[in-house]
Amino acid sequence: MDQATTLINQFKDQAALLDQFFTPWQKLALLVVVGQSHAKERLNN
Repeated sequence: MDQATTLINQFKDQAALLDQFFTPWQKLALLVVVGQSHAKERLNN
């Protein structure tokens, strides 16, 4: 249990750091860009 709790807390810390650097709109744009690049790779293969 302790290890899982530690991992969750680390994840929360990283998420908090991301929140400081990225606005929700920037995160959404990042997801769109990543999704498009994955789609292009699938079409090319």
